Amino acid sequence: MVSAMPLQWTISHDERLVVAVATGTVELADMEAYYADMARSGALPYAKIFDISFFDGSGGREVSAAAARMAEYGKSGPVGPLAIVATSQIGEEIGRFFSSKARLDRPVGIFRDQQAARAWIAEGAGRNEPSVA
Repeated sequence: MVSAMPLQWTISHDERLVVAVATGTVELADMEAYYADMARSGALPYAKIFDISFFDGSGGREVSAAAARMAEYGKSGPVGPLAIVATSQIGEEIGRFFSSKARLDRPVGIFRDQQAARAWIAEGAGRNEPSVA
């Protein structure tokens, strides 16, 4: 696990899955390190679970800038489906905001727990419409 407090992530090449957990205030530099590690590791096309259950919701500009940066990475090739885990209404809104700003052609789902997010990915990661569960 890469630990760049307040953002931690693991990349599983066997599962073709990236799991990230944000806690507290996440700065753009934290997201940059996350994106760079995925790009270096060849994990951009992998499915992603991004858990913002413990994210404090601060930094609207940071979220917008991080989404714009992800869109730049998306120009270099395919990016995998994204399952956002949010346990609050504000978290869901942040997830939707990020997804709309990133403007990537990929399935996106918002879930209340990692188990539901993993199930969605295992079932084909939203072959249909993006969802909220």
